[in-house]
Amino acid sequence: MAAAFPDWAGLPPEMLVTVMQSLGFPDLFRAGTVCASWHAACADVRFPITDASPCLLYSARDDNDASTATLYSPSSGANFRVRLPDPPLRSRALVGSAHGWLATADEASNLHLVNPLTGAQLALPPVTALYHVESFLDDAGNLMYRVQENGYLDNEEDPVLYPAQELRLVLYYSLPPYI
Repeated sequence: MAAAFPDWAGLPPEMLVTVMQSLGFPDLFRAGTVCASWHAACADVRFPITDASPCLLYSARDDNDASTATLYSPSSGANFRVRLPDPPLRSRALVGSAHGWLATADEASNLHLVNPLTGAQLALPPVTALYHVESFLDDAGNLMYRVQENGYLDNEEDPVLYPAQELRLVLYYSLPPYI
């Protein structure tokens, strides 16, 4: 006797990709919650999302669960609760986004890429990998950065000192728009 319900988890991967390529973001997000194999297909396969309208991701301070955020799709009017990897998004500064990835800066001003659709997270090299930035602790033990804004740190001009929380905004919001 045939199964009463279709085995959606058993669809061939090629068919899943074909179907998912035609979905807009809200439907693609929902598809990733159907079952483990569909979530894996959303996470592992790279394809363009046909609905190019941007979404708004936000986390309210009064949310009970700091590891979740709300994703709002203006094109459909739908809200989605998204579980994000630790540390919580609200502890970071959002400094950019592209192709579904968020660029965030943590308390030490280091960059991380976060994909709210898949939950993937990637730490980028530390801010001290930049040729003109070095870290130190001030007299109170706070993380500070010495930045030579006009060249290398051995430049004769005095470097500018920034607390970690401030540097992440200074560096990432002052980039020229063509970078």
